[in-house]
Amino acid sequence: MKTAHAFLLAGALVVASALSVAAADAGAPPPRSVDLSFYGVSLSQAVQVLVKATHLPVVIHLEGEDIGARTIGFVRVRSKTPAEALRIICEAAGVTFKLEDGVYHLRPGTATPRQTLVKIKLHYFHPDQIMSYLGARSRVPAGIEGILAYPLDNSLLVKGTPEGLAALRRLLTSLDKPGAKLPPLPPRINLTLTNVTLEAAIKQTLQGADGAVVFLKGTPNPRQRRIAFVKIVNQTLDQAIRQLCRAAGVPVRRTDGAYVIGISPQR
Repeated sequence: MKTAHAFLLAGALVVASALSVAAADAGAPPPRSVDLSFYGVSLSQAVQVLVKATHLPVVIHLEGEDIGARTIGFVRVRSKTPAEALRIICEAAGVTFKLEDGVYHLRPGTATPRQTLVKIKLHYFHPDQIMSYLGARSRVPAGIEGILAYPLDNSLLVKGTPEGLAALRRLLTSLDKPGAKLPPLPPRINLTLTNVTLEAAIKQTLQGADGAVVFLKGTPNPRQRRIAFVKIVNQTLDQAIRQLCRAAGVPVRRTDGAYVIGISPQR
């Protein structure tokens, strides 16, 4: 199977007010599948690359807006037919396309781009610091598909929906201030325990951590349940306590900020 490959970064291609591209190199057979990647390009630029690689006949129509100038944040196409590749590009730009008499016509659509790739500049924190904070506290807003630290210009590359990006910008604005300090990260726990009681294991886990534990009375006593072996690696306090209770075969629940360990007596 013949495959065309293309990769385009934001460039300086000049596009007319309406784009109608005939098949280039008409003597060569068009590929059956394409691999394309675009970052920060206009719709016109992406379509030109696709047309050049596949000979796909495409017309971009101007109906009140130069949709060819719409920016595509990030698109990756792998092993798709030319028509499927065009559909993915159009979805990223929020436009519609229709096949008429063998030609694909692109027009403004009501759909908005599903995901957008943006660069968010940081001023007072290194991107790795923000990444650690967001990951440790699970503070990444809904609608954010991915975040990448970009230390070259102290920024974050973020892919997400408009709503998710807006929520992330608000969060970063509240953090990235002059003289600001990120809230302390919750401690990570690393322990290896052998042949200990659950009570002793909990005490070791709580050293240096903020947490309250309540043992319920019962038979057998949950405090004295033994753990033959347990290894805790880079876990939060919540994760560690739950792992210890699983190892001891004792239920645990969190109530009013405290960990309640054991089986509640029947009334």
